[in-house]
Amino acid sequence: MNQYKWKIINVTADGDLITHAEYKVTATDGENTVETEGNFFFQGKDINIPYKEVTEQNICNWIEDESSTDGISSIKSRLDEQLASLKSTDKVGLPWLADTFTVTF
Repeated sequence: MNQYKWKIINVTADGDLITHAEYKVTATDGENTVETEGNFFFQGKDINIPYKEVTEQNICNWIEDESSTDGISSIKSRLDEQLASLKSTDKVGLPWLADTFTVTF
């Protein structure tokens, strides 16, 4: 199961209402790691928490909730796709790069 770590980089607010957040999400499957950054604009959601009491986790949860359809976060889905692609066995070397080898002792 993939693990996700959310980080809020910056927020914009109109008074006590957070209207925008810059975020970073890192996903790992135990072997590979991918990450994405983005901007999320909230859709006028009423927040019942005073601005000074809002936590980073609150904002992460709000982004995840608002970016989800049928309980599936589009942000997490894209990261899952990237992790799955790293496990693909269809990869080949780039033809313009020289072949290299690793010496083992």
